Amino acid sequence: MLPRRHALYGGLGALALAPILRKQSAIFLVSSVLFDVDHYLWYVMTHSDWSLRNALRFFNHVRSGNANLNGCDARPFHGLSNVALLGALSLRWRFLRPIFLGILFHSLLDAYSENRLNPFLPLGWRNLVSKRS
Repeated sequence: MLPRRHALYGGLGALALAPILRKQSAIFLVSSVLFDVDHYLWYVMTHSDWSLRNALRFFNHVRSGNANLNGCDARPFHGLSNVALLGALSLRWRFLRPIFLGILFHSLLDAYSENRLNPFLPLGWRNLVSKRS
């Protein structure tokens, strides 16, 4: 999912959770958008290039089909184990909760947009999601 959409949906999610999270809804929003920093870090590590502009161009080329990742995962922090670890830590330390919720929201948006959750959806919803893609 594009960062613009993460910002839009993260803002809507933060607004919806504002009565519960209060001031921490801003932390929810920031963490739901900035979680994609791992894409940039992956680009820096694999291309030895610190240019954010070049990284954005690279990922736009990947998205358009003009380049590929050569079988690599450009999202090392997006894994279920990392999100689950942060969730477990947030049970112990309250200040991590809005960060965890923002990252979980981000991950669920990615999963939905990529149909990774398709097997977990009810059968009727699976067909709807498959037809839209």
